[in-house]
Amino acid sequence: HLDTVFTMVNFDQFTVHPMILNNKGELPILVMHKDKQNQIKIESSNNLKTVLKEQLGLNELDLISSGDGDPIISAREQWNDGS
Repeated sequence: HLDTVFTMVNFDQFTVHPMILNNKGELPILVMHKDKQNQIKIESSNNLKTVLKEQLGLNELDLISSGDGDPIISAREQWNDGS
């Protein structure tokens, strides 16, 4: 379930299980939207924070690493739906 590894906790804050991001803090993302001709377009990105800011119209937001990034604690929090 996505909500166990990524959860919106406020309009500009999200908890993120650190293991869904690669060592550069990236995640493969596909963004779907309609163009001016009402055709569905798909764009790819690797920057979760940038995509969220663009889609939500925010200048800044916080990605909070569950378990403070500790692999054991974050895994435990995931099993308890901590994110």
